[in-house]
Amino acid sequence: MSNKVIITSVKVVGEREGLVDFYGQVIVQTSNEDAIVTIEYTTEPWITDNSVIAKRLQTFSNEQILYNFEFSIVKISNLPLHLKFRARCDIANSSFWTNYNYEYLYNEGIPKEIIFHEEELKKECTICTEDVGIKIFLNITEQCSHHSNICSECVRKYIKHEIENNRKFKISCPAAGCDKILSEENIKRFASEEIFKRYEQSTLNSASSQIPTFQSCLNPNCESGRDHYNGDKVPIMTCNSCGQKSDKEHRQREEERRRDEEFRGQDKERRRREKDEHKRQKEDEKRLTKLQKNEDKRLSKLQKDEDKRLSKLKKDEDKRLSKLQKDEDKRLSKLQKDEEKRLSKLQKDEQKTLQNESESYVNQLKLCPKCMSKVEKNDGDGHTTCKRLGCGYEFCWM
Repeated sequence: MSNKVIITSVKVVGEREGLVDFYGQVIVQTSNEDAIVTIEYTTEPWITDNSVIAKRLQTFSNEQILYNFEFSIVKISNLPLHLKFRARCDIANSSFWTNYNYEYLYNEGIPKEIIFHEEELKKECTICTEDVGIKIFLNITEQCSHHSNICSECVRKYIKHEIENNRKFKISCPAAGCDKILSEENIKRFASEEIFKRYEQSTLNSASSQIPTFQSCLNPNCESGRDHYNGDKVPIMTCNSCGQKSDKEHRQREEERRRDEEFRGQDKERRRREKDEHKRQKEDEKRLTKLQKNEDKRLSKLQKDEDKRLSKLKKDEDKRLSKLQKDEDKRLSKLQKDEEKRLSKLQKDEQKTLQNESESYVNQLKLCPKCMSKVEKNDGDGHTTCKRLGCGYEFCWM
């Protein structure tokens, strides 16, 4: 998988005192989770530029990492703002950019948001756990503050189940931990035409039920009724919608049956929500386990890289010390050889000196003509006397 960075959306989140506040999202496709994403933006042809570091939000199942960014730009009133921006991703010693520069021409209130690369982006739905196109992840209600992690199809099925099975018209957001109630516009945006009509009828019936004299129709296929304001004076009630007739006792029995069904439905809904919560907890545990494994894998790789680096440093240091030791041994060997050579020369010179001195000494000796003993000359003139005891012969040295 090649590394890739794309900007998915940018929108205006506020205007104040000549400043426009922007919010955007970026997706990085990479197996390395240490990526640093920088957004560069400008209102000029890249003569001057500003930058902001994007913040990491979450990792998708297909090795896509979601980031968001925020920045503010000065805008002149009544003039459109031409914004240019791009993203850079830095990983280790390498960098890669978006394939092109993005542009956003904004005037007061138009447009609020631009979506890019809708056909390329996918993420995992927290309910069906399928990787689906990011463009079908819509905000469920205007009050929801959480991320849109449930696909439109799952929201549609959820609304249908609540209306058909639980006979509810106050439907809360299906996201875990969110209790915001879906408005009529929210229901209409997600539900089918048939389900929305049933929702409208249920809403109307709920409002009518606040009337003390309103009676629901006993026809199981009809969700309407009528205001039976005549009461016991007219024991038979005729439904305005389907025309079915019912008497008082029949209505009482049906009301008890409906209350029992409502109680069972509420109990069933409680069990369903507990089951969904348990499922979400399992999914969260699975997701956290996967994140932990990825983190352990990343730390293991970092440890291996560090061990490899330290091993290389040790080898280089051993090699350097070995070379220093060899150079030192070579230097000491040369010094030793030079010293031996010097001492040998000194010894030879000493021997030669002794030999010369010996020869010089021998040359200073002569034999006494009388006793043939060696006589040394050690004073100046040529008259010499033999020092041998009992001889004393005198002769001329010359």
